[in-house]
Amino acid sequence: MEKGAVVITNLDEHSPPELVHMGNVIDIERCEELPLDAQVLKQISSRATHIGRERGWDRSVARLVEPPA
Repeated sequence: MEKGAVVITNLDEHSPPELVHMGNVIDIERCEELPLDAQVLKQISSRATHIGRERGWDRSVARLVEPPA
């Protein structure tokens, strides 16, 4: 996601709330057909990049090594 990949996954009650079907991922359980429109895919990709950076390894590691406030 961090690199803009359009991710197809299964979302459920344990999924992070910021992952949204057709917003930044495609939920295989809700998808009736894969989007082929380039603009739709670009929008999903752009939002995925943002979420991927917010939840990426670099961000996670930084939170672990930062001293508590």
